Amino acid sequence: MRKTIILASILLFCFLGIVGAKGGQEPAPATITMQHWGAPEQTTLHEEQAALFNKEFPDITVKIEAVPVNEYFVKLLSDVAAGTAADVLMNNASAQVDTLDKIFIPLDKYMKDRKYGLDKDDYVDSLWFYCEKDGKTWTVPLSFVVRSVFYNKDLFDKHGVPYPDNDWTWDDFIETAQAFDKDTDDDGMVDTIGFDLSLSGAAEWYMWLYSAGGDIVDLDEKEAVFNSQAGYDALKLYIEAARGFEIGPSPLGMATGIGYVSGQAAMIVAMPVARVLLPTMGLSNFGIARMPKHPDHPRANMAAGETLGISPTSDYPWESWLWVRAMMQYDQQKMWSDTGWGFPSHKELLADMDMSDPMNEAFWLDSQNNWYYKMWYHKANDVDTLVGEMIQEAMLKHKEPGFDIQELLDKYAAEATAVLQED
Repeated sequence: MRKTIILASILLFCFLGIVGAKGGQEPAPATITMQHWGAPEQTTLHEEQAALFNKEFPDITVKIEAVPVNEYFVKLLSDVAAGTAADVLMNNASAQVDTLDKIFIPLDKYMKDRKYGLDKDDYVDSLWFYCEKDGKTWTVPLSFVVRSVFYNKDLFDKHGVPYPDNDWTWDDFIETAQAFDKDTDDDGMVDTIGFDLSLSGAAEWYMWLYSAGGDIVDLDEKEAVFNSQAGYDALKLYIEAARGFEIGPSPLGMATGIGYVSGQAAMIVAMPVARVLLPTMGLSNFGIARMPKHPDHPRANMAAGETLGISPTSDYPWESWLWVRAMMQYDQQKMWSDTGWGFPSHKELLADMDMSDPMNEAFWLDSQNNWYYKMWYHKANDVDTLVGEMIQEAMLKHKEPGFDIQELLDKYAAEATAVLQED
């Protein structure tokens, strides 16, 4: 009898092991919410994706909640703390890296599920940098973007300036920009400029800093290091390429009226979404070139994008995982990439994209040469604010007697270091 019981126990254990190995537990009837930021068109797209998902899992309803991007991360953190967060949360790939474990639950056990798992090798390798902490995976990389130079073909044609190509350098960029620095009506003020940095805050300047071989901070020493030769080169480029922009009251705002959107600036640095938005502003005749290369350093760019994770307050983590996984599949990601807002993380889909299309080529070339780094660290917002103030001061005061680029860099680096060393 005892042998029979032991044998039965062994068989039952084996049976349960086989069932468990197959994975893929049946989902419970559930309504889950995904929170995202973005335009109404993105909400519509996600709703279409949710409808397709519901056909595969009819017991799961996905509701899409849009939050304005300027409110999104404050709401995300406060909702998680209050226990009221949505089930699935979108995250900025380059932000909140150090707080992943406070916002999301680990996804590793779901990713290893035999039926509904996810293979990291199917996605762009370097994007996982933003998703992992302490040996665990907290989010999955949905999409990514890099920056490129958009140029106004009408202005280039009008002034007889050759279009840039994808092999140009910093010197080429400055020379091209200065070709547009003109006072066409002889009123003593420039009417057109080459480079509009109105949308370029600290984050975009960091891209030039990295391209010159520099860095923002030394986190081990809690010290700002952007007052290097690279910082000097990057700030000097802004001054030389955006000459004339300082005539307005706010060199980092559109108040000048001398900008790309007004049709008076020839170039702007932007993400892929610009190819969707610019035509809505009557600016459809544009070209795209990759970021110019510093003469002494490898190409660099900045990667950002969107990741997805599951809130620790979710009552339906398994059902939420099924939705997250669905968003990572080829067909779902293709729906996103076809909009032109960014690149998919799915390797196979990337390989299938038409990279001979100039709308894709520049972005794709630079996506192969990225510096992936943490933008989110202790006091990062405070450092960004100081860097933004430094750029404004440089643009406003660089023509004043005694102006010194290095002195300005040293001043703001000292202030940023003091902030970093605060408790």
